[in-house]
Amino acid sequence: MQKLQKNVFTVVILIILTVGGFLLVSSLQSNEKETNSTAIEQQVKETITLTIRDGEKVSDYKVDEVIGKTVLEATEKAATVKKTGEGKDAFITSINGRVASNAKKEFWKLVINGKDAQVGAGSYTLVKGDTIGWEIATY
Repeated sequence: MQKLQKNVFTVVILIILTVGGFLLVSSLQSNEKETNSTAIEQQVKETITLTIRDGEKVSDYKVDEVIGKTVLEATEKAATVKKTGEGKDAFITSINGRVASNAKKEFWKLVINGKDAQVGAGSYTLVKGDTIGWEIATY
């Protein structure tokens, strides 16, 4: 009889530990998801600086909620943009009414974090701390 009681007691303890462990793991996973979600929300709300240089005229813009979006999307949010193509194939031809003149061999040059971009505005995805610049250049 005592052996049966010991076995029942052991089984009950194992069930309690198993259920408790499952609840603990579920709780930790839920907290991790909430933490990740909050971090993503905070990151998306970060501000980037976008500078547009048109000769002597320099305009700085603080653009919110563009982390994870493309430079093209951020530029369109900050300024009036005309472009040819879409997405990764987009080529900006005018910013705030200033058209890059083909006759003068001009184009809008993208500068990311102080360096000439190696990709187009529709290809570069913004990360926290990025600075974006646009300036008229010639070829």
